[in-house]
Amino acid sequence: MSVMFDKAICLSVEMHKFGDKRDAGTSEIEVDANKEFLKLTKSIFKSDTYNKIVSMDGATIAFLGRICFPSFFKRGVYMLPIIEQKKAEDFLQEKMVERDILADKFAFEEYPTLSVNAAEDLKVLYNPKNYPLPDAVRSKFSMRWQYLSFSVPGQLESIDAELFKSEQEKHAQMWAEAEEGVNQVLCEYTEKLFTHAVDMLTDKTDGKPKGFHDSMIQKWSEFFDTFKDRNITNNEELEALVAKTRSLLGNVNTKDLKDNPTLRAQVKDTFDRAREELSTSVVTKRRKITFEEE
Repeated sequence: MSVMFDKAICLSVEMHKFGDKRDAGTSEIEVDANKEFLKLTKSIFKSDTYNKIVSMDGATIAFLGRICFPSFFKRGVYMLPIIEQKKAEDFLQEKMVERDILADKFAFEEYPTLSVNAAEDLKVLYNPKNYPLPDAVRSKFSMRWQYLSFSVPGQLESIDAELFKSEQEKHAQMWAEAEEGVNQVLCEYTEKLFTHAVDMLTDKTDGKPKGFHDSMIQKWSEFFDTFKDRNITNNEELEALVAKTRSLLGNVNTKDLKDNPTLRAQVKDTFDRAREELSTSVVTKRRKITFEEE
């Protein structure tokens, strides 16, 4: 089993909803072009409540993107650091309740009127088959998640030893590629934080400091405090660099950075050196990250 599972678990999140787009066809459209090359879609309703569900789903994906690593297996599957499991669970439980309330409101309070008004709004493009009953619409909304375990079924060995061995090798390769991808993300995030720190600590052309706030120092502190638990690939070289950088920074605060140009330059130099060491010494195989389509 991958070393990642010492510090992380695999989380699968699915969110479904009743679609608001349909094929409009081209029979009613007059255009100077071959219609075989055209595809026309239509919105079958307009709803602020529905849009709130769409926005909530986007916010949920963004939240998971902040606290998880992509798994590189399939969209919607994440490597969740164990340290963040309770935060993720509480967030998902809260969003599921909010989403259910909005889905009920849309399907049972708004949709019946929207489906009737659609005939007037869409005119020749109206198709009654696009509008099922409210109960059917409500059933299309769901949100669920589960914690996954990936392993080769043990009973396979007694059935086909060669196939069992082959599947074990496939799993080993799969996890090696996943670790490589997660390691790359971890290195890139660290590099991005160091680069942003250097940029914020670089004085403006008039010699005055930029307007950074306590939130920047808090972000640094959170990064250093949680890095060991987030280092789910056990990248020892990167972990040592982060620890050294933290030690060199000491207990800096926003006021001292604003008031003390010498300290500001020293902290900037610390981040700059760490960034340089990261790019030249910390080994991470660069590759293009892609997701399997659903």
